Amino acid sequence: MIKELTASMLRTGEKMIVRAVSCPSSDADQKRMREFLADAFESEDFSIEATVRGDYEKTSRNIFFTGEIGGKMIGSSWYVVSKANPEMGGFGEVYTEPNWRGKGVAAAVCKVAIDYFLASGGKTLYLATANPVAKRIYERIGFTTYTGNVMRYLVNADKYDEIYFSFDMNCRVRQAVWGDLPGVTALFTYPHPWLIKDYQRGRFSSRYVHQKRCVGIFPPIFYEVQAQDGICSILENSRECAMGMATITPRRNPLESHTGVLDFFLHENYLNHAKRLLHFTLEESAKKGTKGISVFLSSFDRQKASIIEELGFRKKGAITNHFLLKGQFCHLLIYYKDINKGSMKRKEKR
Repeated sequence: MIKELTASMLRTGEKMIVRAVSCPSSDADQKRMREFLADAFESEDFSIEATVRGDYEKTSRNIFFTGEIGGKMIGSSWYVVSKANPEMGGFGEVYTEPNWRGKGVAAAVCKVAIDYFLASGGKTLYLATANPVAKRIYERIGFTTYTGNVMRYLVNADKYDEIYFSFDMNCRVRQAVWGDLPGVTALFTYPHPWLIKDYQRGRFSSRYVHQKRCVGIFPPIFYEVQAQDGICSILENSRECAMGMATITPRRNPLESHTGVLDFFLHENYLNHAKRLLHFTLEESAKKGTKGISVFLSSFDRQKASIIEELGFRKKGAITNHFLLKGQFCHLLIYYKDINKGSMKRKEKR
């Protein structure tokens, strides 16, 4: 569906029409969006073509905004929200045709997108940029720096993290879906005291490592786990906000394909739900025939080590001085546990 939203006057006097393009879009608009954005943003982890085709619309809502003059696209932006929790979104795909840069195209298209998001009940947008020019544009339209390259647009900025991540006893664990992208973005960009968030994909806490990515954090994790027939689980509270995530990624090597690697991360207010999240994830992996699970931890993350030790994981080795954290070395710890469907259930009954 296409909506013509507004006409904006550029600094040089041209009249630009801004349209909202919902997904799946028409064949003609799919072709136009692919040709305009694919070279700038297409990747294996997040496909513009799949987005405009509507592949992600079962659990999320994706809307592109195009700036046009005389029917020709000269600028764009995009946001995605979960259908379960449309108050939070990921923002990006901001692009201006080179010949039209410096005329206010990006600011105008982004401003219309934000207004549309707010009118639809949205309250928070996340993005990341390393471009100082883009950062100034985002600041002018209301974004503020959060951590590293990550910026946020907040309707209610006062104590936002404290309120959003506040404890909720009513949680559930389920399989992850594409619509979890905004929620996982918020979870992973939060400056958590744990060092390691996802060791296999090199995701570390923004408290210790400059956070470069934002909307691009979840897709490669989600798709790698899916491609290898693994497990990706979400702990969500009663407001359907992601407060934890766990993955088990099977080994690629055929000689090790019966084993997997566990990564998990929760906000500190939800650590008492960690066992619940991990039991679910281990059970689902056992159903797929996984026999053994490895976990890689930092010696700095003692709390995380305690959680898996209580679940029966045992330390099998360590690589000393593997991490240099604020001038101090810490070790990479390797844990392992044999699992199967029967033994997991017996442990639950006890």
